[in-house]
Amino acid sequence: GSTFGTANLPTAGSSTGLVYVTNRTRLYVLGDSSDAMKAYDYNTDNRVMATEIPQMVTSNLVPVMTSLKDAGTNITTISFGNYSIPSGTTTYDVSGKNNGAILAYVSGNELRVTNFDGGTLIFGNGDSLSFQGNAAFANVQTVKYGDVNTSNVTSLVSNFAQMTNLTNITGLDQWDTSNVTTLRNTFRGCTGLTKLDLSTW
Repeated sequence: GSTFGTANLPTAGSSTGLVYVTNRTRLYVLGDSSDAMKAYDYNTDNRVMATEIPQMVTSNLVPVMTSLKDAGTNITTISFGNYSIPSGTTTYDVSGKNNGAILAYVSGNELRVTNFDGGTLIFGNGDSLSFQGNAAFANVQTVKYGDVNTSNVTSLVSNFAQMTNLTNITGLDQWDTSNVTTLRNTFRGCTGLTKLDLSTW
C-alpha cells in the first residue's frame, strides 16, 4: 500500500521525555481510520490501536447554553442527530473531552448537536440523556431526537425534570430503552407537555 506516515515508537517501558510508554500504549484515532492504518499490524510492537467512538452527554450542553443566553441568544429548540454543519458556522465543542468529536451550532433559535464526522449520535451510559433540571434549559420548548443511539443509557431519572416551558419532544419512539432500569421523575414538572409517544419503551 501507499505510505501514509512514519512514526518512530520508543521501546516499551522507556521514557520519551514527555510521556512514559507502557507495553500496551493505546492509540486513539478520531473518526474513521484510514485503510492503511486499519491494516497496520501493531502486534510486533505489542501495541494496540482502537478507534474512539464519541459518546454524547446532554449535560455537556450547559456551558454553551449559559454563554448563549448571556450573549442574548434565546435557544428554544435543541435537536440531536446527524446534521451537516454549514460552512463558516460557529461551532461549540460539546464532546466533554475537548477533542471536537461532537459539536453544537446555532440555527436561528435552535441548537443542533451532531458528530463532527456525521453518522448516528451515540449517547453514553448512565444518565447521559438527562437535562438534570439545570436552569440553562429553562427556556427550551422543543427537544428533537433524530439519528441517535440510546442503547447505552441505563437511567432516565429526572431526565426532563423542571423543564416547565417544554411543550414538545419528538423522536422518543426511536429510543432504545432496553437497558434502562429507572424512570423515576422523568417528566416531573413538565407542565407544558400534553402528549407523549412512549409506545416503544
